[in-house]
This record gives sequence, C-alpha cells and structure tokens, in this order.
Amino acid sequence: MNPTIAIIGAGEIGSRHLQALALIDRPINVYVVDVNHDSLLKAKERFLEVSTNRVTYVPKVNFLTDISNLPVFLDVTIIATNSDIRHTVIKQLLYNTTVNCLIIEKFLFQSLVDYKEIGELFKKKNIKAWVNCPRRLWKFYYNLKLKLSECRSIELNVTGSNWGLGCNSIHFLDLIAYFTGDQDFNLYSDKLDDKIVPSKRKRFIEFTGTLYGQSVNGNRILLTSNHDNNDPLTVKVISDKVHYVVREGEKKAWIAEETNKWHFNEVRFDFNHQSELTHLVVQRLLDNGQCNLPGYEESSHLHKAIMKPFLTHLKNLTGRDATQCPIT
Repeated sequence: MNPTIAIIGAGEIGSRHLQALALIDRPINVYVVDVNHDSLLKAKERFLEVSTNRVTYVPKVNFLTDISNLPVFLDVTIIATNSDIRHTVIKQLLYNTTVNCLIIEKFLFQSLVDYKEIGELFKKKNIKAWVNCPRRLWKFYYNLKLKLSECRSIELNVTGSNWGLGCNSIHFLDLIAYFTGDQDFNLYSDKLDDKIVPSKRKRFIEFTGTLYGQSVNGNRILLTSNHDNNDPLTVKVISDKVHYVVREGEKKAWIAEETNKWHFNEVRFDFNHQSELTHLVVQRLLDNGQCNLPGYEESSHLHKAIMKPFLTHLKNLTGRDATQCPIT
C-alpha cells in the first residue's frame, strides 16, 4: 500500500511543500486540505509546474476543504496553517486521524499554554513531531557547524531591514542551537522599537529593533530588524577560530579563519528552497522514522524563549497582561 501524506494549509508555504512532493522517489498518495478554494487551485497549479516533467512516481493528489475527510491513517502530515489556528487544527486532526509523523510550520503557536497542551497530546498519542526550521538541512550551514565544533563559544549576529523579526527570529535561534547544541537561552526585549508593525499577513503583527541574549553556556545571539533603510539580511557568525559573513539573498559568503591570518575569502552560498527539500525529509521519515529537523520538544523550548520577551514587550507597550503574541 502506498504511503499516505497530508498537507494541511495550502497557502504560500503549503503549496511549496506540495511542489517538493512531486519529486519524491516512490509512489505516494497526497491529500491537501484548505478551506479556501483559491488556495487549493494555486497549490494545484504549482504542483503541476513540477509534476508535468516527471515520468515516474507522480503522486496522486486529492484536494479537500474539510479535514474530517482525510483517511483514518496518515504516514506523514505537514501542518502549514497560520499560527492562530494551528493549535485547533492539530487537535481536530488527531481527534479524527491516526498520524505517525508530523511536521509543523513555525511560528508554532501564539500562546505559551498551547505548547504544553500539544506536547502532552503528542505523548499521549505516541506521535513523533518535528518543526520546519530548514536551515539545518542546508549543506553550507552543516559544513559551518563542523567548523565551529572546536570553538570555545560563538556569537550569531543577524541584521537587515524589515526581515520579520517576530516570525523569523526562530530560524536564527534554531540555527545557533544547531551549531552549539544549546537549548537554554535567555532573550531580552528592552532594545525593541516602541512601535508594533502590521505584518504583511492580516491579523498578525511584527516587531523591529533588536532581540538579544545568550545561552547558559555563554553563546550569544543578536537579532536586529531595522524599520527604515533597505539593508540586506546579513548573518554573521563570530568565534575564536572562524568568522563567517553570509548574504543569503545574494548567495554570497565571506570566510576568515585564524589559520589564514583572518583574511576574508568570498565563497558561494547555496541553499535549498522549500520546494527542493520537503520530499527529502518525507523520504527519511518513511524510511526510518527520523529526520534532521529539530524535534518538537527542542523547538518548543526555543519558541518559548522568543515568546516570553515578545509578550513582555507587548505588556510594556499596552499596559495590559499579554497572553497571546499574534506572530506567524
């Protein structure tokens, strides 16, 4: 029997997951669920852009508007909804369906209590879950992790203009956790700007300014998103043995090493789009029940480390206790 894969949420990221599944190395059945017919149509168009060039293993795709119409068993499910409904969607899914492996998009949830409730639900139903922070899958950062393995401590410094500090900071906190193995970080919000920025997505907000902190082992992180200017996103990794400067959008990086007298050399920075990754993750899950994405427990810990200073910042701005942070 062919493996059964579901994608819940057929928006921008969900449709890219579907595109990737067109490249999978075996027959599968795919179910895509979204209440929005236009989103389903766009996802189908994007799938056909890739699948029409395939000769073998073209997945059979079923498009649904009701989650209750999914099969009773799913080998792998990808939750690609917005964060405001993700908690409810996961509970609804697991009420109706048995799921073996789950991949969840970031930002996981908007309320701290949701992390514990969903974690307990996963344990109760014996579900293996991972969070889609895909920089761990990029070969460049894997090689950098190897370079950093003998360093005493590192600093990760990310700067740029309007790069989505609220919704995207988890990618970089996850990156330094990947590099160092650290999971316990204390982050601070006192350098965030005193203005909430509307997100490009309705119902959600963004932050500008600087979110900063360090792990209990002394590894530091500094994330700055400027409201003005057009500064490109720049990732700097600083250690006692190597310095890296990465411009992901320009596919360029500069590397300086102690052994080379700190002379910077330019190298190419390659990365994989989501439409080039998901099938590889699903293949690994189907083969051995594991993948290289961060597990739910680890990622929940990192998500909450970000949520807490954001909630503090919202409380300071509004004068009211904040229990939800509407980022996605």
